Amino acid sequence: MYGLRVGTLWLIGLVGAPLFAAPRTQAGQPRIQFDMPAVAVAYYQEEVADDSPSTVPTPVGWKKVQLELRLSCINGSLADSPMRQCIVRIQPRDSSLQIVDYAPRTEIASELTTPIQVKRIDEKSRSMGLSLNGSYANVAHGNIGSDNGSKNTESVQYDRAAPVQAVIASGTFERGRGVYFKLRWTDTQVLEGERRFQMTLCVPPQWRGELVDVSVVAEAEHRSLTSWESELKPIASANFIVATYLHDDAEAASLAYRLADIEYRLRESAKKLPARQSPTTLPQMLRHVAMKIDVDTPSIDTTWLARLLLDQADPHVDKTIRRLPADLRVIALDYVDARDDFRSLRNTSIDTVEMGESLARITDSESNGPSVGK
Repeated sequence: MYGLRVGTLWLIGLVGAPLFAAPRTQAGQPRIQFDMPAVAVAYYQEEVADDSPSTVPTPVGWKKVQLELRLSCINGSLADSPMRQCIVRIQPRDSSLQIVDYAPRTEIASELTTPIQVKRIDEKSRSMGLSLNGSYANVAHGNIGSDNGSKNTESVQYDRAAPVQAVIASGTFERGRGVYFKLRWTDTQVLEGERRFQMTLCVPPQWRGELVDVSVVAEAEHRSLTSWESELKPIASANFIVATYLHDDAEAASLAYRLADIEYRLRESAKKLPARQSPTTLPQMLRHVAMKIDVDTPSIDTTWLARLLLDQADPHVDKTIRRLPADLRVIALDYVDARDDFRSLRNTSIDTVEMGESLARITDSESNGPSVGK
């Protein structure tokens, strides 16, 4: 009995502390949050009539649409933010769309406001001297000296350009199907507040809207114990899904805002899920330890929301989503239905919708027309 008690206490002391201790936060840990509106309006862009290098040709019949995304950064830390870099990646889900233009472009700047002044002085000097000293007993003393010297000085002064660095770097990835923006924190540029990113897409003539994935990563300098050189490490990240539509398409706007509303309710309801409770009794502790030791026990999946939003999970068959509370599972199903309705805009043009509405109005007018008198 004594051996069993000692073994049990040894097991609890070995694994109990790290399992049940509350997570500790480091002093001054940054609390960085990002936000972005869930809906963006796209406008047709007029074709440029010149042959400048910045003009990107489009296929026959295709058009260019321009949209703007607004990213906000909130820093909840009282101390100066250690964030040194922010990387934003934007990519439409439809792989057939190409990005032909974007803003802001790469920008360079210097921490110095004036050029560096360099002054060089060349100095040449020549000197010759002669000195004679003499004395006669204790009666007279004499000193004769002579000196001859020359000095030439040449001074050259010029200005040198101050060193510069890229405060904003931007470009494309995935063969022009996505665009990235890399923002750096400098003495003249802060990363807090709102930033606006513009993107021009080449779309087919029947294009009405599309889902755009946006990922944001904030990085800070980190120095390991084994190296004197510092490197950038991620300290905060966020992912957003933006529904963009043409400004004159009322149906697409209605579907986009409906999708945004359901996504917001889905995220808020997911936050209210009860956290996993720590075991309090000895049998619960032993079962918890056994699950940790058993390599065949499947781990609890906490990425169901991200997989659902990124269209990587089917709520009808996903095991984790099917174990959610009934009200949350209903919202997840509504989100998938709203997303499918919005994506169906790819196969329906505005002319087809207007023709269907006109036929419906004609049919209603004929069925509700004046009746023949008796």
